[in-house]
Amino acid sequence: TSFNFFMDVVVTKLPGSLDSLLGSTFIGGSSDDYGHSITLDRSGHVYVTGYTMSAGYPVTPGAYDQTYNGGDTDIFVSQLSPSLKSLGASTFIGGSDVDYGYAVAADLAGNVYITGYTSSTDYPTTAGAFDIVHNTSHDVFVSKLRGEIYYVFDGHDFNNNGTTDVSVWRPTDGIWYVKDVTSQQWGKAGDIPCNGDYNGDGLTDTAVWRHADGMWHIKNIGSHQWGAPEDIPVPGKYNAGATTDIAVWRPADGTWYIKDIASYQWGAFGDIPVPGDYDGDGITDPAVWRLPEGMWYIKDIGNFQWGAPGDIPVPGDYDGDGTTDIAVWRPVDGMWYIRNIGAYPWGAEGDIPVPGKFNSDAATDIAVWRPSQGRWFIKDIAAYQWGTAGDIPVVR
Repeated sequence: TSFNFFMDVVVTKLPGSLDSLLGSTFIGGSSDDYGHSITLDRSGHVYVTGYTMSAGYPVTPGAYDQTYNGGDTDIFVSQLSPSLKSLGASTFIGGSDVDYGYAVAADLAGNVYITGYTSSTDYPTTAGAFDIVHNTSHDVFVSKLRGEIYYVFDGHDFNNNGTTDVSVWRPTDGIWYVKDVTSQQWGKAGDIPCNGDYNGDGLTDTAVWRHADGMWHIKNIGSHQWGAPEDIPVPGKYNAGATTDIAVWRPADGTWYIKDIASYQWGAFGDIPVPGDYDGDGITDPAVWRLPEGMWYIKDIGNFQWGAPGDIPVPGDYDGDGTTDIAVWRPVDGMWYIRNIGAYPWGAEGDIPVPGKFNSDAATDIAVWRPSQGRWFIKDIAAYQWGTAGDIPVVR
């Protein structure tokens, strides 16, 4: 909320009537910063791009490029919460000469696209892209960044004591920090954590999925190729057993690919996968949540309206009856809405929901992790400091 230098980026939110100010913020560093384009994603997050002369422009841990690249200007891409109260993600992108960002867009799958022009011959490109060679003094670029990621985990009991362990994965060095249990290195920057019980011994295994090549790397078990770069890993127990199955959901066509079991078409581009055991038979059901209408589509079970744009789906067994309950968490006011059970205030905007079974009963507990403090707030149980900004909590 403080002015930073001669030219700062500003983002302002007003109602359609333009009769009040709903939110307004500066973004910038110690030199000039210019905002040129703004867009919203499916959840109402605000994306801004432009260019900056500030080596100290605010970036976030784990972002694509946290270092100013040189030249007179670098492009920035920043994500703000719908209320403009918190910075969710922010990155530089550019080369060693001048780079200018002029437009940003988001697709229904949460990916973010930017365009502008650059004089940098070393502007980052990707293998197989249309044109990876700088052509003249000023070249147009189009870059695609992975935006909102929805994580699916199949277990977070790393010591087989029947309860969820407070745990985070640190993308910068691939270290898993499991409170009172272990810390171990597994994975690298760009991987997606996908812990589960992949050998059925009751212990959650550390595992990552590498979207560049579709490889699943499961510690002390093995590596398996399954999936393509745009897929979303959705591990679960898709047959009647105790072992987590390797699986991905493909946003492009809505197909679930479950290794050694089956493939199903369920869902559409822009949906969010929300697998769970919605009928209590011990088998994970393919399911998706669809915005803007907030519809849950659960295969072979039914369709249910629950939630609204801006919510985060948090399915879990909140009454301990062995069946996954439909639920959402609303960041703007910290409310948990659990279908057929109730509504509960817990958490604040900027938190990450981390529901799990943190005590010895059978019910999923309401909980959030606060990245700014690295603190876990578990309703009616405890609060712990574990992790730091940029970590990924591996509980949901």
